[in-house]
Amino acid sequence: KISNTNIESSRSSLAWTGAPNSQFFVSYANRDTGVTPVVGTMEGAWIDSNGLKLSDAPVGSDPTSFVFSSAALATNAGVLVYWMDSMTPPVTRLHRTRFDTSGTRVLFNDPFTPNNASSLAAADSLSTGGAVLAWQDSRDGNLVVYSTVVDDTGVRIPATSNDIRLSNNSAVTTSPAVASAGTEAGIVYVDNRVTGGTQLFFSIVDNQGTVRVPEIQITESPAVAREP
Repeated sequence: KISNTNIESSRSSLAWTGAPNSQFFVSYANRDTGVTPVVGTMEGAWIDSNGLKLSDAPVGSDPTSFVFSSAALATNAGVLVYWMDSMTPPVTRLHRTRFDTSGTRVLFNDPFTPNNASSLAAADSLSTGGAVLAWQDSRDGNLVVYSTVVDDTGVRIPATSNDIRLSNNSAVTTSPAVASAGTEAGIVYVDNRVTGGTQLFFSIVDNQGTVRVPEIQITESPAVAREP
C-alpha cells in the first residue's frame, strides 16, 4: 500500500530519479468524498528500486481545497510535481512543489499559473535539462492546451515566460499528454474542431520553447477520440 490514509486516493503520477538514489516518487490526490464540497490534499511517497515504500512525502495544498491530477517528473535538481488546486475558489490553478536530490522538500505550494482554471498537467524531462510541461487552461475564455519549458528547478525559461498556446484555432483543446524525445517533446491533446466529434492533435515543442511541429491531426472522423 502506497497511500497513507483510508480516504479515496487517485490521480497518481510516477517519476524515476535514476542514479545515485535510484528511487521512484509517486504523487497522488487524497480526496475526502464524504463531505461537501469535496476536499483533499496532494500527497507523495518515496519507493526504492525493489518496490519498498521508504517514506511519505507530502506535496502540498490547503486541506480545505479541491485537488485533482498531478504530474511528477525527475530532473537534475530533484523531483518536480505540478497539480491543480482550488485554494482560491471558484477558480483553479496549477501549483508546484520541488524536492531536491536528497529528497528534501525545498519548494511548497508555489502557484504556477494565474487564476484561470488551469488543470490536467502533463510533463516529461528533457535530456538537455529541464522539462516540457503542458496543461489545459481557460485564460482565453474556452479551454485551450498551453505549454511551457522549465529548467531543472521548475522555473520557466525566458523564451516561454508567457507560455505557449499550442492551437491557433478557436476550438476547445484539452487533456494533454507529453513524451520527451531528448531535446524536444511531443504533446498530444484532444481537439473539438472537427465536425462529428473530438479528435487527437499533435505538436512538438523543443527545449527553447519553439513549436517545431504545429498542430497535426492524428485521428480521423467519424470516430470520437479522447483522453490520450
